[in-house]
This record gives sequence, structure tokens and C-alpha cells, in this order.
Amino acid sequence: MNMKKFMVITPIVALLCIAMFASLATPQAKAQVIPLNASYCISQDGNNPIQGGYVGNANGIIGTGPDGNWAQIYGAKAGEGGYIIAGMSAPVTAGSNVCVYAESVSGFTSTSVLSVYVGNSASGPFYLAGSQPIYTTSGSWYYFTSPSYPSSYPYTTFQYIYIQGTSSSGGEDVFIDSVLTM
Repeated sequence: MNMKKFMVITPIVALLCIAMFASLATPQAKAQVIPLNASYCISQDGNNPIQGGYVGNANGIIGTGPDGNWAQIYGAKAGEGGYIIAGMSAPVTAGSNVCVYAESVSGFTSTSVLSVYVGNSASGPFYLAGSQPIYTTSGSWYYFTSPSYPSSYPYTTFQYIYIQGTSSSGGEDVFIDSVLTM
């Protein structure tokens, strides 16, 4: 092979291999690298059980990423659960992703549901970013998209997250380790 061609092709092949291996990484592994512009929970501003549910270690959602310090939202039957309100490290643009690192407890994977809301004050009002069932029993990232200004959210930024766990079809047992917005 011509040495000049080899010297040109080799770096290109190396970059393509790196890109290929990076694309094979799981979404969970990709999300572990926290971007510099990510906003994260710096305060736990409120929590409360709903209809006899339970909220434990609400401060567990504070931090720059998953750290093994889990908050819990639990309800033994339909309609029970709880919520956690947290302040973010920086104002976040409406329409951005809210990423929640969560897992469900075995036996609750078909009924545990998280709803994520955003707002400008710890006392509300809050606007729905989405609801999702939490199917996994090991930590995984769940993505919600905050409402966009001006159609469904009256602000261009938000500073607070309201995370609610309840289910209409059965019990709820969810652990939350981290909340980031990007």
C-alpha cells in the first residue's frame, strides 16, 4: 500500500471506529457523563405523601448525577404515593429535557408511574412535562420534555421540578437518584 494513502486513511479509520464504539454505548452509560451545561437539583424544597403514601429520603435527588443516595416514593395501593419539589442549580429553558434516574421495586414495575412538572416557584404553579411508567428494577434514565413557551408554558425558563409518584392501577414504589435538565 502506498505510504501516503496509509497515513491519510489510518486516522479516518480510527475516528470511524471510535464513533462506532461510542454509538454502541447504552443510553444509561452515555447519560453518566454530565454535560457542563446540565442543571441539577441543589435543594429539596418540599415533599409530602399522597392519600397515605410515603416519601423517604427526599434529599436523595440532590446532586450532579447518580450517587446511590435514593429518594423513595411509595404507595401500597392505587391513588397512594407522594411528591418531591426540588430547586435546580440554574434556570432551565422551557422545552428542554428533564432526565430522571429512577428504578421501580420488583412487584411494582407494572404499576409505578412518575409524573414530572416544572415551575418558577417552589409553591407553584407547576406545568406537566410528562408521565411515564417506571418498568426497570435497576437504575435507568427516563426522559420528559418540559412544556415550551408560549403555547403551553407561560415562561421562557423554569427553576423548580415537582416529581409525583402515584398510580391509578395499583401500588407505587419508585426510587429516584438524580434529576438533570439539558
